[in-house]
This record gives sequence, C-alpha cells and structure tokens, in this order.
Amino acid sequence: MNLPMRRTLVPVAAMFAVQTASSTGSLTLATMMPVVAPDVGIDARLVASFAAIAYGCAAIAAFLTGDIVGRFGTVRVCQACLLATAAGLLLLPIATPWALVAGMTVVGFSMGPLNAASAHVLARRVPPAWYSTAFTIKQSGVPIGFAVAGLVVPSLTAWLAWRGAAVSVAAGIAATALLLQFLFAELESDAPQVSRRGLLEPMKLIFRHRQLRALSLAGLLYVTAQHTFTFVIVTYLVQRCGMPLIEAGAILSASQIGGAIVRVLLGGLADHLRERFIMLGMLGFTMACGAFATGAISPDWPWLLIAAAALVYGISAVSWNGVSMGEIVRWSSPGTAASATSATTAVIFSGAVVGPVTFTLILRATDSYATGFTVIALAAVIAGSWQLYEGWKLRTQSSPLGGEVAPQAPERAGGQGTAE
Repeated sequence: MNLPMRRTLVPVAAMFAVQTASSTGSLTLATMMPVVAPDVGIDARLVASFAAIAYGCAAIAAFLTGDIVGRFGTVRVCQACLLATAAGLLLLPIATPWALVAGMTVVGFSMGPLNAASAHVLARRVPPAWYSTAFTIKQSGVPIGFAVAGLVVPSLTAWLAWRGAAVSVAAGIAATALLLQFLFAELESDAPQVSRRGLLEPMKLIFRHRQLRALSLAGLLYVTAQHTFTFVIVTYLVQRCGMPLIEAGAILSASQIGGAIVRVLLGGLADHLRERFIMLGMLGFTMACGAFATGAISPDWPWLLIAAAALVYGISAVSWNGVSMGEIVRWSSPGTAASATSATTAVIFSGAVVGPVTFTLILRATDSYATGFTVIALAAVIAGSWQLYEGWKLRTQSSPLGGEVAPQAPERAGGQGTAE
C-alpha cells in the first residue's frame, strides 16, 4: 500500500473499528431487555428511557469534547471511551434498576467524544473531495455495531444468560481499546495543536452558520427517528407481534447491515453528484414512510411484511448520518472540525434523548405504539423538508457547470452566503 493511500485508509479503518465497538456496547442492554426486565423487576418498555439516559450523557460529553481531543489526542480519547463503555456494561450484572441507570450513564458519557475525536484525525488525513465517503464508512460503524448487538447479544444471552452476555461484550470492547495502541504513533504523528475555545464558542459557530445550523437541527430530528427505532424495535416486535427474541434481534441486525451498505453507497454517490442536502431530504421522507408503516404493523401480518416495514424504517433511519457528518466537516472552517463536530454531535445526540423519552410518554399515555411512530414520522417529514429547502437554495447559487456552490465557512470566506 502506497503512503498516501495508507495515510487515508488506516485512520478510516481505525475509527470505523472504534465506532463499531462503542455502538455494540450502547445497544447491548436494549437487545436483551425483554429478559433483563423481569429479572430486575422493571417494565421492558422502559428500554427507551435507558436510551435517553445514555444519549443525554453523550450530548453533555460531546459538548465538552473539543478541548479534550486537543489536549489528549485522538487515540487516548478513543481508548478511554471504549474502556468506559466496557466498565458501564460490567455494572449491568448487578441487576438492580440503579445499576442499569449507572451502567447506561457511563456508557453514554463514553459515546460523546468519539465523533469529534474521529473528525480531528480524518479532517487532516482525508482529501476534502472524499469526505462524504470517508465519514460514511466511519459512521457505518454505528449500524454495524448495532447489527453485531442484534445478532450476537441475543445468542450470547441464550448461551451464557444475560449477565454473561454483558461481560462478554465488555471484554471484546476492552480488547479493541488495547489493540488501538498499535496505531498510536501513526495516528498521532502529525496531530496539530488545537486552540482552546470558550465553552460556548462551538455552539455559536454552528448556530450562526446556515448550513451547519440546518445539518444540526435536522440531524436532531433524524436521530430522534433513528434511535427510537434502534432502541425500541426489539421490544416492540416481541411484545406487539409475539416474535421470539432472536428473530426480533435478527430483524434489527438486518436493518443495520442494510443501512451500513446504503450509507457507503450514498457517501460515494454524494461525493460524485454533490447533491448532498437533497439526498438527505429524500432520506427523511423515506424514513417517515417506514416509521408510519412500522407503527401500523399488526400481529396477523405475514412475517415478511412485518420485516419489510421494519427494514424500510431501519435502513433509511441509519443511512443519513455519514453524509451529514461529512457535510459538517466540509462546511467547517480550517481548524474547527473537532469543535464544530463536538457541538453538532451534542445537538444531534439530544434527539436520541427527546425521541425515546417522547415515545415512552406517548406510549404510556395512549398505550399505542402506532401513535408514537406517527409522531416520529412527522418529525422526519419536517427535517426532510428543511434539508430539501437548503438543497434548493444551494442549487440556485450553483455555478454554470452545475452542482452546489463550494462551502464558504465564516472564517474562510467572510461568511458569504452561509454565516448570519
């Protein structure tokens, strides 16, 4: 492998592995919740509340990430996050409600810094023309990790019981953190010094910049739909359709694998066509259709029809993130990729709090999954419409050769057409 290619591929592969391990840990409790809940003495439908705890903590951690990455470097931050994820999972076998809360709190804080850490290394190693593809591959670690959890954790639960499954996943994540040490010199050799910013500066950066604001707030609504699906679908299929845990986990896994494949395809297509906002908008409307169909599932539907509805929702809900993350870095001015990514991640992760909590409240008030999924579908329509509007505005500013105008970040081009 020649040096320029290795310089790009090694960090992409390393960050993909980190994201996969972290995501596997974050979904472990959700994929075994139907058997954990009776053992602990709680309602299995509280699975969405535990997701909200995790992502609320992740949003807080992401908000504080920029200086952490600059001070300790990508590898050390990633290693610390993975070891914290493993520690959080090791709290679950205590098998009390407070142990589950504590475990998911630790897991949540460990997720927050990862997007900024990966942006810090990829922004300086990957050519800008490949941003959508590179960040899509890296972000595909999320659905792949969810797929691993959906496939492996139910089987480990059947084999080792749920406590043994939690410990086994924790051991695998800790091993990934240790293996990352072999890449320390390569990933950190040319790391630039990151200037310290005020606590609120990253948020000011994204909210005074039109494209970053749209990507952040639409992403908040998209992740509301995404993580409602991810954390609820197994319990929903088991309770609503009487589906065995392993079958429900397999559907979750298939949606995540399909989403990962579509993510990579969309990333390459986005770099080729440059219609990224329009692509993101179309995904929002597909997501809405899938969410509505999933809410309409009836126990007497054929198994294939149930799976098809869940897969349309799951695949579309997973597919947006890589293109969006690449756009966030693309529209960030030089030297602000980690700060902008940490701020947008904090905003987006808050959707993973709002979505599951709102879904749980709707479910408790109406005892209707269909109502909850309909609200999620409306959120996806709003976000999709906003992205399509931004895409249309960029088209009207396009050059005679076609395609979107080049990003004009505030510090890079005086805010022309972007900062407000």
